[in-house]
Amino acid sequence: MDKLIPVFTIGWLVVGCNRYTNQLLKIVIMIFKLLNRLQQIDQLIRQKRTGNADELAAKLNISRRQVYYWLEELKSYGLEIDYNRDIKSFVYQKPYEVTITFKVKEIES
Repeated sequence: MDKLIPVFTIGWLVVGCNRYTNQLLKIVIMIFKLLNRLQQIDQLIRQKRTGNADELAAKLNISRRQVYYWLEELKSYGLEIDYNRDIKSFVYQKPYEVTITFKVKEIES
């Protein structure tokens, strides 16, 4: 009986048990971390609990400059984000549904 080798399809990327597995898994982990950060920021904006840039940086354990990088990233997807001084939070200017997904599917070879 043949031994099955686990293989995963990640978008265009196929990860199997070969010499590149560790490098590819590092890439996958990095992608998960990036998507998670976008989800964290989206959630705080929706809840109107970001605070100012310094407070948001502290909540996310990143620099103030990185806060603006991530906000610009979200804006690049067409989201209109501004800072509201009255509620002291970054807010979406329109109602948006933001869906961030990353699918991993096990396949048999």
